[in-house]
Amino acid sequence: MFQDDSSSRGEEFEPEPLSGLDNAWRRMSNRTNLMEITGVLMFDEPISYEALRTVVKERLVPFRRFRQRLTSGDFGRRPCWELDPAFDVDAHLHHVSLPDPQDRGALCEYIGDMMSQPIDKTKPLWHFHLVDGVEDGNAVVVRIHHSIADGFALLYVMLGLADD
Repeated sequence: MFQDDSSSRGEEFEPEPLSGLDNAWRRMSNRTNLMEITGVLMFDEPISYEALRTVVKERLVPFRRFRQRLTSGDFGRRPCWELDPAFDVDAHLHHVSLPDPQDRGALCEYIGDMMSQPIDKTKPLWHFHLVDGVEDGNAVVVRIHHSIADGFALLYVMLGLADD
């Protein structure tokens, strides 16, 4: 589903129309039904922000879709994927620390608050949040808009980010 095009960096790509199914996901999205997939990766031992940043840059960013944003789709035309000329991986990575008592309950509350906020649709439609203070380790909360891919394709992408 995703094509690694890291060797093509710097090339111009023609805008790619959003598929019918992915456009349906986009059109179903509204402020009470955001159509954004949220996943949580828990770590028994903390990982560093730099380690997360390195893995995302090496394993996720080479996929063109994660550097693309959606155009607006004028006059009933389907929106298109286009490379974001101002793409910056750091705009998609966030590092936060849970308030006390820093337990799973606090993590769930943080995730619930985050899930009620829409992803900025002027940028590529994903975010990673490294959350410190989750018991003895930390967590990565991943938010990706469903129009990028279905949940199973994204599961494979996420598994590709994790090492044994």
